[in-house]
Amino acid sequence: MVERDKQEHGRIGYSLFVASLVVIIISAAFFVEGAARPAELDPTAELPHPSELIFEPLEFTPPEPERMELDNGIVLYLLEDHELPIVKAQTFIRAGSDYDPPDKVGLASLTAEVMRTGGTKGMTGDEVDERLEFLAASASASGFSTLSEHLDEVIALFADILMYPIFEEARLEVAKHRTLELIRREYDRPTQVAIREFSKKVAQGHPLSWFPTGETIRNITREHLINFHQRFYHPGNLILAVAGDFERGELIEKIETAFAKWEPVEIDFPQIPALPPESERTIYYAAKEIGQSTIIMGHPALRQKDPEFLPFNLMNRILGGSATGDDRLFREIRERQGLAYAVGSFVSGGQRYRGIFGAYAIVRADATGRAIQLLLEELERIRTEAVSRQELKKTQNAIINQFVFQYTSALEIAARAASLEFYDLPGDYYKTYLERIEEIIPEEILQVAREHLRPDEMKIMVVGSKELFDRDLETFGEVVTIDLK
Repeated sequence: MVERDKQEHGRIGYSLFVASLVVIIISAAFFVEGAARPAELDPTAELPHPSELIFEPLEFTPPEPERMELDNGIVLYLLEDHELPIVKAQTFIRAGSDYDPPDKVGLASLTAEVMRTGGTKGMTGDEVDERLEFLAASASASGFSTLSEHLDEVIALFADILMYPIFEEARLEVAKHRTLELIRREYDRPTQVAIREFSKKVAQGHPLSWFPTGETIRNITREHLINFHQRFYHPGNLILAVAGDFERGELIEKIETAFAKWEPVEIDFPQIPALPPESERTIYYAAKEIGQSTIIMGHPALRQKDPEFLPFNLMNRILGGSATGDDRLFREIRERQGLAYAVGSFVSGGQRYRGIFGAYAIVRADATGRAIQLLLEELERIRTEAVSRQELKKTQNAIINQFVFQYTSALEIAARAASLEFYDLPGDYYKTYLERIEEIIPEEILQVAREHLRPDEMKIMVVGSKELFDRDLETFGEVVTIDLK
């Protein structure tokens, strides 16, 4: 992937898997070796609760990708998988939106897009489209996918996209028009408005707070794409994860041949400004004449390298980041109080610089103040009262049980290994991950919450119609109105 810093995550129906597993476990209890015959069963006997059942530890050791470095600096992570006649690759390049000029936000994204659509020195954009369609393949700045029988041609085309894009003017204009339309539509989506405006305030002055606008997109020309590409797209800045139906020696030869003329260049990466220091709590309000409110509150948090990151992340899972609804915010604000359409918490980013912690709720407009109060109360509770060992163990088990599903394909395994080097994390980060998760105790959760959760210093973003709110936003602190025009 070309590095991107503004990402959203969705909820996965993992609870369906858990429910199915419970049914299987209970059913199996009647058929174990030596079980009583039906006439001997005591109908009053109680089966143990699923949470009380004990199982053998899950042994899971994913295959280890091979790392190697080519003479020009390209780093490869290779994992053979001959189950299907397909080869896939994913790129890791430090050429993301961190390096957009403030007056040309969107440049990195447009560069990556038009590298693919805008042709190469040997083929027009239309010719690239037609050839990839004929081969039933895909190739872009983010990687490639192809049948193994077409590997030579697709690698060559992939290399041309990375090394020799020509950025056809017409394709750039198409990409700019599409981006401008997305920006225009964003203002019609209250949740997107809330995310954007919250990011602007919580990360003010940092690239995380920069979002493309009509002006920044219109400022971008073909020459800017060419310059951005020449500055950041070089072999020493590329990590390539490749997995699938190939023979190691043959693949390396193909890649070396395709990229033989790509000479290494020293890259001068711009200095990224630090995230702003926390200050007093401020409420930001953006008016939308709708019957519901979107609330996001948070502040900068930790880096993934920080020793307290895992306890902090575990604390977030207990609070509202379970992704299954099995957390405090969901149970209190949605189930018990019945106020929220959606509610939770998150920890985003943290790979290269401090991440962002946040809590959110989408509620009826007439429950806005009550929801803000409940969010703040739950934040305060987790930083003043230790979580129970049972609550902690349940969350640890959920993380451990879900871990295996992060390795569902050979490319995911190779890409996860590549990502560690890309983000300068220890090579054994995932090998020791489960052990480190299991070792966390309630006192660590309380300590990290006390030190790194600061409700009194949060930026609170509210999008909605204040005429319908159940209480004034000034109840929670200074209010600043944002004009969305």
